[in-house]
Amino acid sequence: MQIKTSNSGWGTFIVSGLVAVVDGLLTLLVACGPHYDDRGAEACHDASPQRRWAQIDSLMQQRPDSALALLLDCRDGVHTVSTNPTDRHYYQLLLAEALYKNDSAQANRRELQQAMAYFDSLCGCTDVARNVSTNLAFLSARAHYMNGVGYYQNDSAGMPARNT
Repeated sequence: MQIKTSNSGWGTFIVSGLVAVVDGLLTLLVACGPHYDDRGAEACHDASPQRRWAQIDSLMQQRPDSALALLLDCRDGVHTVSTNPTDRHYYQLLLAEALYKNDSAQANRRELQQAMAYFDSLCGCTDVARNVSTNLAFLSARAHYMNGVGYYQNDSAGMPARNT
């Protein structure tokens, strides 16, 4: 049994039209999709530290591997370029979180605990206009959470109980 096909070209026309539409949609998706800064260490010195850390922080949710790579690229500059302790401690918090989200052990336990104490000390301040654009209470809570993650990773029972 033979199936008759039409040589009128309508099938070819419809297929080529669909290919054009799909091609256009893919082009729009690529053009309108998220763009990430892949300049590495150069990007570490282009923006202010607060802006840089905020960008890396927003990248952390969707691309923790890219966030970790950027943080590691910025590692040397964070202690030499920034004199603001908030920037240095925010960096340590982001690094601990990025390591955790990439299934790596916390390599900065001591620095994270210092960041936790620093953010705790700022939460009680009434002078919030210290050039800090991030919610300090949230940073403090995140530091405590990441500190708990560090204890969990080390199979530690936690900090010694306080006598009340």
